[in-house]
Amino acid sequence: MLRKDVTLVKNAIESLTEILTPASGRGLQARSYVAPSQVKTPTQSPTQSVPKNREISVKVNDSNPNSQARAVSREKLMEHINSSIRNSPNENLTRSQTRIRAIKRHPSGDLTLYTESKEHTDYLVRYRKDWQSAIGLNAKVIVL
Repeated sequence: MLRKDVTLVKNAIESLTEILTPASGRGLQARSYVAPSQVKTPTQSPTQSVPKNREISVKVNDSNPNSQARAVSREKLMEHINSSIRNSPNENLTRSQTRIRAIKRHPSGDLTLYTESKEHTDYLVRYRKDWQSAIGLNAKVIVL
């Protein structure tokens, strides 16, 4: 009786291994009877990536959840920063036509600012003392 049970279990395992075949690097996968040319591989949706040289990281350093940097929308904050840049007493900064094009707010509250070009990023980093207070009194541009 035990021998018969072992044989049944063995046959069941063999039939499963015939159905399941090892897939490269993904463990066991069901055998497909579809021709390889008919199998569609998933493609990643194209995302617009911004080169790192157009990013400015800003540490907000403000734990108050009602602070300006945390309470206002990204659009309003971007408008406020661009206004500060435009009205800066530093002629080099105002003449450069440098603007923030987008802002990403991280869960920590810190920000990543995006500019149109590397030159704009360089200007903003070089003259950061003239505009970073528009984000908050304790906000600091992180220079890597």
